[in-house]
Order: sequence, then structure tokens, then C-alpha cells
Amino acid sequence: MTEKRSLQSLIADNPAMVILFGLCPAVAATSDVRAALGMSALLLIILVLTAGILSALQKLIPQQATIPAVFLVAAGVTSVIELLAHALFPSVYQLLGIYISVLSVD
Repeated sequence: MTEKRSLQSLIADNPAMVILFGLCPAVAATSDVRAALGMSALLLIILVLTAGILSALQKLIPQQATIPAVFLVAAGVTSVIELLAHALFPSVYQLLGIYISVLSVD
């Protein structure tokens, strides 16, 4: 019983492990310095825009709908950024490919 609890504490209750598992897609896509810089720049833009939109809509979103609203806004911002990256920076888009869409859950 204690062995199962210690394993659960190591994986699920450990914030460092949760963050590490969240970074797996970023690590998989960053085999090149250009891909790492592109992923970092896109992630920064997505996080800033998502936080700004959510803070602007904070009073309009009911308490029960906060988590779905966060996911919807993050997915929408990620889709727009992905389309812009495809149009403006095709080389970065080709390096990152499907991993840009994964940024919405980071």
C-alpha cells in the first residue's frame, strides 16, 4: 500500500514531474536550434495573448465555465498563431509541424 502511494506521490503529486511531462512535445520538436527558438517564441506569444484575452474577459466568464473558457481561448489563439506562422514563417512552420498545435495545452 505504501509503495503504491509513494509511486503516486512521485508522479502525480509532484509538480516538477507534471511540468516535465508537459514539456515532452517541446523537447521532441527541438532537435534544431531554429526549431527551439521558434517553439519558444510561439509559446511566449500564445501564453501572453491567451492571458491577455482571459484577463479582459474575466468578468464575463462565469465561475463554472472558467476551465472550458481557458481551453477554448488557448486553442483559438494557437490556431491563429499557427496560421500566421504558416503564412509568415514557412521554414519555422515546416520545422515544427504538428507540434505547434500541441502548444495550446502547454
